[in-house]
Amino acid sequence: MLVSSSVVIRVNNTSQGASFVSGTAYDWAVTILHELGHAYWDLYGEGASKITPDGKDAAVSQTNSDLIRSKCK
Repeated sequence: MLVSSSVVIRVNNTSQGASFVSGTAYDWAVTILHELGHAYWDLYGEGASKITPDGKDAAVSQTNSDLIRSKCK
């Protein structure tokens, strides 16, 4: 049972020209869902989300975002 917990979500994609800043509403939604996937993993444990930890690994981060794009229209 989860009594209390907290998750910090840091959006790194905020530089000028990045999709979260200059992208479309769809880009924003992908980023938010991507980060919520991490929060779900952090709160409920390994395997709780198909969005896997990506830290500073750009390739894994891209794979996570591509998964959202393929499943969420």
